Amino acid sequence: AAETRFTVPPIVSENGIQSGMSVPMLSGNEVVGAMFVYSREHRLFTGAEKTSLSLIANQTAIALKSAEQYEAIERKRAYLNALFEASKAITGRFALEPKEVLNCIVRQAMECVIGSQAPAIGFGVVHRYYEATDELVIESAYSYQGSPDMSDWIGQRMFLGAGRISICGRTVKTRRPQLVRDVTRDRDYVEYDSRVKSQVTAPLLDQDKVIGVISLAYTEVGRKFTADQIELL
Repeated sequence: AAETRFTVPPIVSENGIQSGMSVPMLSGNEVVGAMFVYSREHRLFTGAEKTSLSLIANQTAIALKSAEQYEAIERKRAYLNALFEASKAITGRFALEPKEVLNCIVRQAMECVIGSQAPAIGFGVVHRYYEATDELVIESAYSYQGSPDMSDWIGQRMFLGAGRISICGRTVKTRRPQLVRDVTRDRDYVEYDSRVKSQVTAPLLDQDKVIGVISLAYTEVGRKFTADQIELL
């Protein structure tokens, strides 16, 4: 076989290792890693040894994939449970005033999406979209983790004409969720609170019609969200 040259890892040079063998870790046709064995002696590894290492490596790959699948199932179960709890809380308040129902929806969205990884301050907002005037109006605002009162936000209007239309406005126009890890770098962001550093939004859809936007904003840059969390929102 042709000689393959590579940078010697520190574990080799620091421990006097003279020879080694590696095999891919295969789960079906997918390579999920590599397994190495080393020796402090110069030696040739036999075909039987290579076969044995490959069997061990592939069993390890299967175990790793099974663990990943289990974790994915557990995450999905947690999200579905959160969604179920949110639905119960929301439907249980339909006898309340619309504003109180919206407040419940925003609060449940914050708790479901953020969970135990809440930042020091977070904001949740529901905008209603009026197509006739092409504007967004804040219908509900909720502060998370001891944020100041946001009652003065209610009723604020934003027209989506020319120029920067805001991240929520872009959500309306694209009809797709938006994830912005640093709002200061976003071309459409319109500042409404200097503490906001990152934001995730989702359109409120009545069949094919956008009737509003739900938005969660945070005081930390680079907040990471999984695809499942965005789907949950």
